[in-house]
Amino acid sequence: MALIRREKDWLVALASGTIATSNELKGKCLEWFFLVKRFMDKCAEITNFKQGDDKSLYGVWEHFKLLLKRCPDHSIDELNQMQILTQGLKG
Repeated sequence: MALIRREKDWLVALASGTIATSNELKGKCLEWFFLVKRFMDKCAEITNFKQGDDKSLYGVWEHFKLLLKRCPDHSIDELNQMQILTQGLKG
């Protein structure tokens, strides 16, 4: 609930007329809520992905997809995603 209030406060605090398109809104949101360091940390979690000890293949896939969802605009194309996932699997 606190996060929703924080987002609403942020949106209300924006100067009138500063956002004209949905892409501008997306950019402002990413600027405010998804700081550069956090973004880099999330990208590092994806690129350094390793299979956990007790995870099934399905569990590994679900965990990897969750990492991707937690980092919007990660800019890692599908081919690289598959390479990172397969390299992170235990052999």
